[in-house]
Amino acid sequence: MGDGQEKLIKTMQGIQTHLLNTGTDYWEKYSSFNTWQFWLTIAFLLLPLIALYFFIDRKRALPLGFSDLTFMYGFLTSTHLAGLIIIGFTLTKYFLFS
Repeated sequence: MGDGQEKLIKTMQGIQTHLLNTGTDYWEKYSSFNTWQFWLTIAFLLLPLIALYFFIDRKRALPLGFSDLTFMYGFLTSTHLAGLIIIGFTLTKYFLFS
């Protein structure tokens, strides 16, 4: 590599590290566990599931849950995608550009 190319790569790595740190700082200030918006989102996720647990007809729960396999596919896909995003963020933040 030439000197100009190495300098440009170093500049891009510095900008990417700065952007990553800025995004992390934003998340810690406005979207972290200590904000009411985070806990409201968790409540919107968990309260319907708790209500469903108590009010569902237990005799029809299995056919209702597995009658549409598209729902299960979507749930599994989103779960795996969230895991991959977390792994990618962790690798980028702590190992690749540290």
